[in-house]
Amino acid sequence: MFSNAKRSVFGFTHSGAAPQWRHAATALALAVTYFIAGKLGLSYASVHSSASAVWPPTGIALAAFLVLGKRAWPAIFVAAFMVNVTTAGSVLTSLGIAAGNTLEAAAGAYLLNRFAGGAACVQRAGDIFKFVALAALLATTISATIGVLSLSVAGFAPWPQFGAIWLTWWLGDACGALIVAPLLLLWYAARGQALTSRQRGELLLLWLAVIAVGLLVFAAPVLSRYPLPFLCLPPLAWAAFRFGRREVATAIALLTLIATAATEHGLGPFVMGSRNESLLVLQLFMATLAMMALPIAALVAEHQQAVAEREVLRASAERHLAWLKAVFDQMQAAVIVAEAPSGRLVYANQQAEAIQRHPLTASDGFIDYRAWQGFHADGSAYAAHEWPLVRSVRHGEVVSAEDIEVVRGDGTRVTVRVHSAPVREAGQIVGAVVVYHDVSDQMRAQAFEQAARAEAEAANRAKDEFLAMLSHELRNPLQAIGSSVALARRAQAQEALRARSLDIIERQTAHLTRLVNDLLDVTRAATGKIQLVRQSFDLAETLRHCVQQLADAGRLQQHTIEQQIDSVRVNADPVRLEQVVMNLLTNSLKYSPAGSLIRLSLKREGNDALVRVEDNGIGIAAELLPRVFDAFTQGERSLHRGEGGLGIGLTLVQRLVQLHGGEVTALSDGPGRGSVFVVRLPCVVSDDAAPGIAFAASAQRAARIAASQQETEMIQQQRQGPTPDDFPDSLAGGEGRESPDHRVGETQRQNPQSDKLDPGAKPGQQQVKESDAGSVAGEEDPGSALDGMTDADSPASGPSSDRSGR
Repeated sequence: MFSNAKRSVFGFTHSGAAPQWRHAATALALAVTYFIAGKLGLSYASVHSSASAVWPPTGIALAAFLVLGKRAWPAIFVAAFMVNVTTAGSVLTSLGIAAGNTLEAAAGAYLLNRFAGGAACVQRAGDIFKFVALAALLATTISATIGVLSLSVAGFAPWPQFGAIWLTWWLGDACGALIVAPLLLLWYAARGQALTSRQRGELLLLWLAVIAVGLLVFAAPVLSRYPLPFLCLPPLAWAAFRFGRREVATAIALLTLIATAATEHGLGPFVMGSRNESLLVLQLFMATLAMMALPIAALVAEHQQAVAEREVLRASAERHLAWLKAVFDQMQAAVIVAEAPSGRLVYANQQAEAIQRHPLTASDGFIDYRAWQGFHADGSAYAAHEWPLVRSVRHGEVVSAEDIEVVRGDGTRVTVRVHSAPVREAGQIVGAVVVYHDVSDQMRAQAFEQAARAEAEAANRAKDEFLAMLSHELRNPLQAIGSSVALARRAQAQEALRARSLDIIERQTAHLTRLVNDLLDVTRAATGKIQLVRQSFDLAETLRHCVQQLADAGRLQQHTIEQQIDSVRVNADPVRLEQVVMNLLTNSLKYSPAGSLIRLSLKREGNDALVRVEDNGIGIAAELLPRVFDAFTQGERSLHRGEGGLGIGLTLVQRLVQLHGGEVTALSDGPGRGSVFVVRLPCVVSDDAAPGIAFAASAQRAARIAASQQETEMIQQQRQGPTPDDFPDSLAGGEGRESPDHRVGETQRQNPQSDKLDPGAKPGQQQVKESDAGSVAGEEDPGSALDGMTDADSPASGPSSDRSGR
């Protein structure tokens, strides 16, 4: 029934879980206080020993029920019984009176909890009036009625005096509720509230003033005949305006104590007729004073609280407004705020006038749209009512990303993108916010980007079409040449010049075939047509096999490859990775001078396999290094073009590595400082497969060995034939300038274990058979990374080439 008061009073929670001894101590203290107050009140009884015009226990009981809830009733009932049974009447009448007093407090607390905020009923002016009506005037009739009936029925009170006894009883209870209950509730609510030293000093002066006024008005024998009760108002006003409700209730209680004691001794302006009449009139005056002073104090407190809250809100609003202005002024976008329905400008940031380049408003504070010039996308001019801000203010329209070409104050034109939205309060449009920014540069950049993208896409399509056309147009003639060479070798003619010419033709055919194959691979990689056949294998075997192929082909006569190869397993296409490694190695051989050292390493770094190819060749120019992997990228060449190629080898390397989920990087300190290529591939974290692997190119390798043996025998038979100087440059193409004897020595040094090659055999002959097989078959073999590699692929006689164009 009194759950609100039981749960919380001004943040203080009352829980049934409190220790029992605390409940008992509280009940005992309440009962003792009630008993003492009751005995004090009955000491002023005159019309009947059980009815007094001064009855503070009503206020004590009401406050106890509001704060403690239903737990207060046993203490109230027992104390009320003890007060009456020790005064007059019988046990039965005392029980009836105790029941009436308890029901009075319980009913008043229920009504206040239900309609006036419970224990907070004396905090606000509106609730104070409810407190007066419900608790002081209405609930007190219960105790007066039950008490007087109990005495009259039992014969302890004459029936003719029923009205006088009831009125005294009721007025005493009502005044006790009005004076004592607010005092207790307000002090309980403000417990722990600290005052400053200055406030404590002023409060002491207030109490002295109240006591002085009370003594002057009610206890001064000389002045007691004069009607001076109005002098009580200034101290109460002082308490209300300088302190609050608690101090007002305390001042009223002090005045009541002084006035009651003085009236009891026959002093003061309220002494009249009988003793009971004097006390009743005094209590009516003090109750009226309380009913006036408490609401005024509450209104003052509410006003002060509202002012304080308003100041806090104002300070917060000013702070947030300053933040917003600072943010808006730093924005690149313009911000305009206008009120509705007038459209008067409320705020505009610095960027707004910076974009417009003329004042935004006329002299009256309204935006002067007549001075603005704006145009739609179709070139038509904006009317005054068409501007987004006007539409939002007048019609509540939300405008999003509307582009307007605006003529600024200096005559220049810019395109602004405008966003506008209305601001509503309680469903009514109270203003609008417009945000716009200059998008002229953005639109020009977008137009340029679209044109550049279209141009790049067209160029890319043209390039792909060219590569596809070039590859297919050259492939058929090359196949015919290869087939013709193969048929010519079957002829009976054995002239040395013819044999040498056929060798050169075949090598050049193989070289062109390799270029075409690279073009096809680049085109396939660009169009996503390369299919990887992945398998788990040891990448070290691939690297060693590439080095062995170069040695077998005689490419290492003038170079040395230093190998630091660890075993690292990868899940990849072995044929394509062999193509990658071979391209990097032949690239280093091609652009490194004779006698150079090339370092090839393989190691595992975390979950990656790192292949590193390092040379001390001609290097790469700094301006070319970022584009070294771009297709058709080559630096300056010497006139003899001894390096050859179309500039797509590294492009193919990069795309093949990327297809494997890896990356390749190029490093160089500049021309003449060598270069480093690093390939990073994901490796196999755990692989239970056997360490060996059958490469897809194993059949080609076997064919190369057989062809090499056959070519060695043929070269031995032709060793006594014509020398390279017998061939014209137009036929030899600049090839074969080296002494055969010199190359024999290099071959023997590179392959000391080989007993298959005659000491007079020329390096590169092995490639004749491989290119022949590829040409006749009509399909390139991506696994034969040495296909078409000839003496023309080796570096020129001197380091005159610029490494900046691999």
